[in-house]
Amino acid sequence: MIVNYSRLILLTKADNKTFYNSKEWRTVREIVLRQNNYRCTLCGFTSKKGMVVDHIKPRKKYPEFAFDIPNLRCLCNSCHSGLSSSLGRGGDHTHGVIKKPIGEDGFPLGEDWS
Repeated sequence: MIVNYSRLILLTKADNKTFYNSKEWRTVREIVLRQNNYRCTLCGFTSKKGMVVDHIKPRKKYPEFAFDIPNLRCLCNSCHSGLSSSLGRGGDHTHGVIKKPIGEDGFPLGEDWS
């Protein structure tokens, strides 16, 4: 898939709708959701509806990572709302997260469950 990034990296509030409704974003979003099996990477909740693909490094501050799959993660609405409220809109989501990422087995990563 060839993506014309210069056309899609839009930074104003008015352009958010254009970005998130673009065919390119919807395609990348679906790839991220499928790679994560529609599972929230913070709490492990799984659903095909209502999941959010979150930019870890905010698109507003790092437009060059807008379509970078390693910069995207699957979150449930609850975890996404919690991050947005605790970090503020456009906050750097790489710090201050209390919940631990969940592995494919449904358990927190880095924990010894034996």
